[in-house]
Amino acid sequence: MFAGSVAGAALYEVDRDNGAAKIAIPTPEGMADDIAFAPDGTMAWTGFLTGDLYARKADGPIKKLASGLPGINSLAYRKDGRLGKKTILAKDLKMPEGVALAPDGKLIVAEVGAKRLVELDPQTGKLTEIAGNLPIGLVGAPGGLPTNIPTGVGVGATGTIYFSSDIENAIYKVVKK
Repeated sequence: MFAGSVAGAALYEVDRDNGAAKIAIPTPEGMADDIAFAPDGTMAWTGFLTGDLYARKADGPIKKLASGLPGINSLAYRKDGRLGKKTILAKDLKMPEGVALAPDGKLIVAEVGAKRLVELDPQTGKLTEIAGNLPIGLVGAPGGLPTNIPTGVGVGATGTIYFSSDIENAIYKVVKK
């Protein structure tokens, strides 16, 4: 299993049996905020602070796929194995943090500033609220870092939506309205 850390500025490989972690890709390339795997096993990850997008196939060389994307946060491969091109799908969201691709092709977005999950239709840009008044948002922490941002959004094969709230140390299952 792989885990990314912006604060740790590295991408880690974690042994699921004993929990031991070792650095798989060090700083600066390893500063992963999100990680995605293509059908062929290629791993791609975002460099949140550097604004870079990287990929590596198996133990091959690291390739920088894109740069100049400050705050790049979430990514997902399409069914055909491509990441796609940079296109603005929606603007003026209130601090979008986690994004997941649903089986129907829609994107599920945790909008931290609005304390809600929304569904984004990438074809039309239409946003539909799925759930509101969620235990997510910004609370100051030492050093000015936010403490209760949903650290992930996921969608199961049947469309079930999950999100995490690190302030509550909880995982939530969300039922669409």
